[in-house]
Order: sequence, then structure tokens, then C-alpha cells
Amino acid sequence: MVLNACWTEPLAKEMAGLVPVAIGWEGQVPHAHACTYARVFYRNLAEGDSVLSAHATACKLLALIGCTTPPVLHSTPGHLPEAHFLIAASDRPVPPGKPLKPRWYRPPGPPRKPWFPRPPET
Repeated sequence: MVLNACWTEPLAKEMAGLVPVAIGWEGQVPHAHACTYARVFYRNLAEGDSVLSAHATACKLLALIGCTTPPVLHSTPGHLPEAHFLIAASDRPVPPGKPLKPRWYRPPGPPRKPWFPRPPET
């Protein structure tokens, strides 16, 4: 269970007793970081990664974009997050996508000129 909102880590810790794995954020989280985490986490799950692997990959990307408080993963005692899969990769292959990067990423190079509409001709 992913609680993708601010201050949800205590609730995730409580929910870990009811569900095998729960993920929550310790503090305030910017919208862009929450969306990036969810996009990377669920995409990796769909590609056949374990919950632990998908969470680790998403946290690494968050660190690259400057997130200082990544989400925390809690699991029920006796359940291993690395043994939980959404779907096996051999059962449902996902078409390869573009490399994951933040939505506000701009490739290196000269900045683009802003586009301004031309004034109407009189």
C-alpha cells in the first residue's frame, strides 16, 4: 500500500500490520516528488521488479532530483518486501519505454528562445 501524501509515515507503520508492505512519507512532500515517485515505482512494478527493488529505484531517482526526505517502506514481520511482486515479468511483458526522468528535465544545451505571439498587423 502506497500512501503518497504528506505526513503518512506513521499511518503506513500502523497499516504494515494489516497489509504485507506499506509506504509513507515522513514529512511534507512537493507534488513533483510525489508524482515522480509514483511514476517510477509503479512502472518498475509493472516491469516485474519486486516491491523493494521498485522502491529503491524510485528513491534513488528522488535523491538525484534533490528530495531530502524519501518515503519509508514498512513491512509486516515475516513478510519480505523483496519477495512481493505485482506481476511476473514473463507473464506480462511491458513494452520498453523512454528512460525515466523528471518531467521538468531539460536536456543540456542552449536555452530555447521563448515564443511570443506577433502583434496583429494594422
